[in-house]
Amino acid sequence: MKKLSGFNNVENRTHPWEGMGLTWLTTALNVRDVRAAVDFYTGAMSMVAIAELEGDDGEMLFARIRYRGTNFTLNK
Repeated sequence: MKKLSGFNNVENRTHPWEGMGLTWLTTALNVRDVRAAVDFYTGAMSMVAIAELEGDDGEMLFARIRYRGTNFTLNK
């Protein structure tokens, strides 16, 4: 009996979110201050802010940034 694996032929499968700008692997960074991290990465490394999510108190909880086609998420 052949062992089933979720990784069989992964390179031949289409990406489930194709066209949305997401890749198979997205790096997630946990930071104390998401807004300060976005300011740093966009200023110092020329990353592009894609999406931001603020809480009810106005504090930024999540952001997605991109560098050369690779996505990073910043999480509080």
